[in-house]
Amino acid sequence: MTDAVAKSFGYQLDFLTHYLGANYNWESPESGFARYLFYRVDSKPPFSVATDAAINSLELRRLHQAPVLAAVGYELACGRVLGESFLSAWANGLTRLASREVFPSDRASFFYRPVELLGISLGVSSCPKVRPEDLRWLQDVLAEGEQRLVHEIRLYFLVV
Repeated sequence: MTDAVAKSFGYQLDFLTHYLGANYNWESPESGFARYLFYRVDSKPPFSVATDAAINSLELRRLHQAPVLAAVGYELACGRVLGESFLSAWANGLTRLASREVFPSDRASFFYRPVELLGISLGVSSCPKVRPEDLRWLQDVLAEGEQRLVHEIRLYFLVV
């Protein structure tokens, strides 16, 4: 039985390695999350990571979009060193994100997409240009979101 399990895990790891190599896109929060996992375990990813030139060529006007903020946040958390103006633009994008509704009724928000939420949170903790009020905003979002989710879970179990 152990041999069958080992083969199964081996197959799944091989499939995942090929999938990541074929589908890696540094602007995707999911790819950023994969890169971050490899970074945290001090392992070389099975894909070529974004170059500084690729990141610096990003249209700065997109930095208010949660997926882009998250993707760059993962890069920052992996130790990527970016220029002061780029970091300022990222922090300004976070400020713009903070002006939007975080908990819309349709759940179309970064808060309900965990990979984006983690990437943005890691970026906030890694970017020295983030304003203190934006840090407090994110802390409040996390606290309020936790309470909302706990409340929703309780309601769900009352109905079921």
